Amino acid sequence: MAAEWDAFVKRSISKYRHRDKTKKDVLMVLKGYKGLRPKVDFYTFNDGTRKELLCLEGTIPIQFKGNTYNIPIHAWLMDTHPDNAPLCFVVPTPDMLIKPSVNVDGNGRIYLPYLQDWRHPSSDLTGLVQVLGAVFSEKSPLYAKSVGSNPAYSPGLSKRVAPTSLAVPLPSYMDTSSSPSTEVLQLQSELRSLKDKLRIMEVRDSSSSSYYETKFKEKKSPDEPSSEVCKLCMARRRTTVFLCGHSACKECAESLINCLKCKQRITKKIVLKDY
Repeated sequence: MAAEWDAFVKRSISKYRHRDKTKKDVLMVLKGYKGLRPKVDFYTFNDGTRKELLCLEGTIPIQFKGNTYNIPIHAWLMDTHPDNAPLCFVVPTPDMLIKPSVNVDGNGRIYLPYLQDWRHPSSDLTGLVQVLGAVFSEKSPLYAKSVGSNPAYSPGLSKRVAPTSLAVPLPSYMDTSSSPSTEVLQLQSELRSLKDKLRIMEVRDSSSSSYYETKFKEKKSPDEPSSEVCKLCMARRRTTVFLCGHSACKECAESLINCLKCKQRITKKIVLKDY
């Protein structure tokens, strides 16, 4: 499949700064992940400017309780690729909704230490997809829309608990027995949006603080326990070692095919019993 995209990719990145490196990186990830395909489209930045970029769209597989699920994503490659990290998004299907977390905001934008610390050639698209698979296997970025009055629940996704009914009468503007006015619906929508933004900002600020604190401690003293933190999720201790000498936490290691550090194929994963 990757060979079929060769001419298309070459033509699509004609204005890119590092055409050979970009083409090699794209074809490599297309070869390993058949659910992805390239396209050319305009990306609109926060300041309103638009630029024609190469985008990888499709699904990546994640493992949860022995089952495989597919997460739809978009990865926009900057025209300076691979010098700069791609802009990645979770793109829900019509029957799914985004579940904001430390790694995904309400718009689906993906935030990962792997993207923050992006540095070629140790960072590439194949490694990025592997990290996404490991992170999303731990906590899915999507959940199914509710059907009727039942809260939605999907395999591998957190359960939504329906709120209990109130013991006191609701004010007229909160009465659900009659259809709310357009103004009320608009206010309720704006309130929910504001709450989501505040919650995401609080989570991200907390995550960013702990992340850079960990990185500072590692740099200051490699012998401290913080130096044992998995470089993929930045949350758990490294407990699994590969034959190449590099390591990761048990959860992240399960989804890795190649070592993200030296790119060697992982033939054996050794779990340290002391942990």
